Amino acid sequence: MGRNWVLAYDPFPSDHAKQYVNFVSQDELLQKSDVVSVHVSYFLKKMKTSAYLVNTARGELADTQAIADAIRSGEIAGYGGDVIVDEKHLVGKKFESIGQEPDAAVRELMSLYPKVLMTPHMGSFTKPALEDMISISYENFHEMQTKGNCKFLLK
Repeated sequence: MGRNWVLAYDPFPSDHAKQYVNFVSQDELLQKSDVVSVHVSYFLKKMKTSAYLVNTARGELADTQAIADAIRSGEIAGYGGDVIVDEKHLVGKKFESIGQEPDAAVRELMSLYPKVLMTPHMGSFTKPALEDMISISYENFHEMQTKGNCKFLLK
């Protein structure tokens, strides 16, 4: 594979990292990459110290430890989110305390309350959302089987 196989963008690349990745411009990285992994610590440095970061997309889009460090050092004011890295370990479980969260970085971030507010990512677990997912999936499957096409076909 080698160093040239992995592209990276960082405005301040470390000499250590240069041994393992090929640093390119942000535009080149986005144009050439098949997979893009975003780590928030870069963005945290650009934010105002009074700003709050909110993540409602995916837990994996943010570097949990970098966010906790940025809050603790005063680089940003706080964090809000309804997503956590590797959420599958939370589904169907009831935790009595933060201490039961299996991920140490997530526990650390949660412990920064009230500067950190986190809620369960459960929009897709409501009765209407589940009913829609099931009925739309069935309609798509049925249309594909009977007509060879469906109105929600991704091309």
